[in-house]
Amino acid sequence: MQAYRCEELLEATGELGVQLRLEQPVGGLMIEDTVAARAWRASGAPLSSEERERLATLVDGAAVLGAGRSEAEDVELAFRHLVDMGLRAISPAINDPTTGVQAIQHLSMLLTVLAPQAHGPQLLEAPQGRGRVVLPRPDFAAYHVLAQGELRRHGHEEQWVAAELAHQLQRILEVEPGRSVEVRGALDRLREACAESEWLAPPRRVFTSACAEVERCLGSSKRAA
Repeated sequence: MQAYRCEELLEATGELGVQLRLEQPVGGLMIEDTVAARAWRASGAPLSSEERERLATLVDGAAVLGAGRSEAEDVELAFRHLVDMGLRAISPAINDPTTGVQAIQHLSMLLTVLAPQAHGPQLLEAPQGRGRVVLPRPDFAAYHVLAQGELRRHGHEEQWVAAELAHQLQRILEVEPGRSVEVRGALDRLREACAESEWLAPPRRVFTSACAEVERCLGSSKRAA
């Protein structure tokens, strides 16, 4: 699934007074004969066979399909490419932590753009609110886990990678203090992963200092709230 074009579909839901939820997110795998959408009326009144057929045809027309994923509207794919780049860089076979750090920095740029925005399912409303189309979308937590989880799990032995993951949390808070819950959980997981890492004192101080900056931002966001 590369994209949705929902103009005609939204217009039809308004005419029919229908709520319609698309089941496959952009970037997902569409398999023949699986459910692509679900439709209902708030009143509970059933849809006629003609109405179901019309909506099915419009859902087919709204879905932009392709053999592969496309970064044009698939934000998650951009994250995936950067994470994969970082994982390859910090793998024992390549051992290039500098490139790993750069991948994390690019992920930080994406997260700071997304952090102030609302995420999760997108609601499109027809005029007068008679119809709705719900588009499935990841929430911010999903993007955050994607950006941190595997790199933390495989990169915690590399002090510069771990420090950059902490800097990423600081940057998120600097642009959006309201993300303190996600950041607190991520900081605790990062510290736990790095607790047994055998670092020399100077690089450990770099990581400790980065974590202290995150704690400072967390304290500031708490006072602001």
